[in-house]
Amino acid sequence: MRVIGLAIKYAISKFAKRYDYNVDYLHAMEASAPGSLWRYALTAPLAQRRTTVPPQAYFAAKLIAARQQDCGPCVQLVINMAREAGVNEQTLLDVLAEDDGLLSEDALLAVQFSRGVLAGVADPDVAAAVTRRWGQGALVDLSLAVAFGGFYPVLKRGLGYAQSCSLAPHTGLGRTKFGVTG
Repeated sequence: MRVIGLAIKYAISKFAKRYDYNVDYLHAMEASAPGSLWRYALTAPLAQRRTTVPPQAYFAAKLIAARQQDCGPCVQLVINMAREAGVNEQTLLDVLAEDDGLLSEDALLAVQFSRGVLAGVADPDVAAAVTRRWGQGALVDLSLAVAFGGFYPVLKRGLGYAQSCSLAPHTGLGRTKFGVTG
């Protein structure tokens, strides 16, 4: 079990470095509740599940959820992951600016789906359009993107790491190794 714990800590350290993301909340979680980090790691495959929807739709959905929780570092993390997956910078800007008229059909559909789910009034017509476009599995992909897009900011806040959650940026995409825009 110790080897597994060390492997998980190594993976988290590598993740933090790769995305320039503060993971102190995870170390604190493990220190105060031994074994919780191992259980937390079991959720990673769900948090990253994307089997049927294109990257721009998946990350648009996840970005909407992270932004709703108003956690700047979490929003930046989603942006960095989207960049790494090849999502167009302008798409990310348009999602953040809530400029639906400029979004591709894929990104717009994911944004509409996300907004409905987060508002508690998921539109059956939007869900049907998602299924027609990408298949039944797309509802799973997008639902998990929305759920986990908001999960991490809530977890950080609940663990008392709200100080590492600053307000989400409202202009620009920030500066990272995955691209520089402003």
